[in-house]
Amino acid sequence: MARQFERRHITSVDLGEWPRITQAGAGSLDGATARLSSHAETRMGQDKWPYLVFSNPSGEDSAEHAFAISKDGRLLASTWDSDVIMIWRLSDGFNVQRIATDPAATILALAFSPDGKQISGALDAVVVVWDVKSSDPLLRLEGHSEPVNAIAYAPDGSRIVTGAEDGLMKIWNASSGEPSLNYHHDSPVQNIQFSPDGSRLAAQTSSSVVVYNPGSPVIQLAVLWSAKDCLCAFSPKGDRLFVNDGNRVGHIYDAHSFEKLVKIDKYHDHISSAAFTPDGRRLATASHDAFAIVQNASTGTQSSMTSMETGINAITFSPDGNLLAAADREGKIRVWMGRSMKFVAEFRGPNATDTSVIQFLPDNRRLLTADETGAICLWDVGNVLRIR
Repeated sequence: MARQFERRHITSVDLGEWPRITQAGAGSLDGATARLSSHAETRMGQDKWPYLVFSNPSGEDSAEHAFAISKDGRLLASTWDSDVIMIWRLSDGFNVQRIATDPAATILALAFSPDGKQISGALDAVVVVWDVKSSDPLLRLEGHSEPVNAIAYAPDGSRIVTGAEDGLMKIWNASSGEPSLNYHHDSPVQNIQFSPDGSRLAAQTSSSVVVYNPGSPVIQLAVLWSAKDCLCAFSPKGDRLFVNDGNRVGHIYDAHSFEKLVKIDKYHDHISSAAFTPDGRRLATASHDAFAIVQNASTGTQSSMTSMETGINAITFSPDGNLLAAADREGKIRVWMGRSMKFVAEFRGPNATDTSVIQFLPDNRRLLTADETGAICLWDVGNVLRIR
């Protein structure tokens, strides 16, 4: 059974920073089954192998949920079919803020500003920006005619970009809330992402990835067509872009000329996830056929291949590139060394179900996962390395 951390106390320093900090609704502690070698499975008790779980306060599963992590990895925000956005401090799981929203609206997307001081939430077709510390609403972005699916801040925090079911991508001034540009797409905008260096902006629809130069003025550079379930991933410098074709094939493109540089066609099922190493030299891809492949991002030469028991939904490198982690359709998380692909550990979340999100925090130690029930888990992979 999950339980709250013991021996955690709220101090005057905590109250000075977060006046509304509370243990009520804090992350809960659970124990995991971890396999630390290829031949042994060890049951780690809650005192030896803990992980934090953030889940719906009502106790019910929630397929409709949204969450966001601040850029510095300090804060997690989430909501589950409710009119409250909950914010936690990830160092200890304390609930530090609750932001009341419109009870009649469904929150479909959340995003922190790059400095972590503001959070934006999509309440159906309207985006509201709140101050994280005070919970006061600062801006109300109106202009979409249908629900907003995606929110992204420019890396310098100057602009907010939204994408919605109406096919519109809108760019807003992050200080004034004034709309500056509209871009129309043939189908709903499902996701928006900036390249890490801010030089490129991609809008993912159900049938294409549309790439822009987000400078002044914003210029549409390319439309990369896909059959279904578009997926894209930028290299750290923004000079290359991986896009799948919605099936078993993907390409690495030059993000300036949009020439196809590398073709990836070694899978027997849908390519579900992709991630570049921090130096941009290698690309890891994963598929619903349960395989993951690491290739040279310039030549396409395969450096390693591994697999899990069921289809892989998500794959990611740690920020320093030393670890690679993947999540599958049965809630299993597997970690390898990033270069040698030597097995590190395997553990399972609280639900034997699709785990669709996996992300390392900036400290290179902690790993956050989210599954289809709405459960969000925080794992300390550093503890696994010490135990090994």
